[in-house]
Amino acid sequence: MIPLKQSSQGLIIDVIGKLKPHLDAITGSWREKLLSFGLDSRTLNTLERLTPAAGADFIIERNFYKFFESLHYNSVRLAKLSTDTRLVARSLELYQELCEPWLLQLYGEEGLTNAQAALEMVRSATFVAFSGAYFDTKTFETQALLRV
Repeated sequence: MIPLKQSSQGLIIDVIGKLKPHLDAITGSWREKLLSFGLDSRTLNTLERLTPAAGADFIIERNFYKFFESLHYNSVRLAKLSTDTRLVARSLELYQELCEPWLLQLYGEEGLTNAQAALEMVRSATFVAFSGAYFDTKTFETQALLRV
């Protein structure tokens, strides 16, 4: 599990909690943008499992263990689908960009920077979790091939 600083968890929970009613709309817009990348439905659906929308309930319940467990599982699936790591990074970046107008509306100019920072922490932790699981999976695949 990738730890998020205890001092940051409260803000992350607050931001995700306030965004939660809007996450379906954000996810819909995100899916539309990613469709232009020519992704198959399995890859797109698995990528969606890495978004804050997929982990919102875990985060709000302060169950970061389950959040990272879900990230790991879906990261392994993306590795098995041979999804380009740059695509994953870009998809997470796009999701955050789509959240920012909502953050401005919810937090105003004065709270926007902190809300953006909280979402950036989630995005960074998600990508680190994805990268670790991805490269572990690829290493295991290579070792299995070499054993044969």
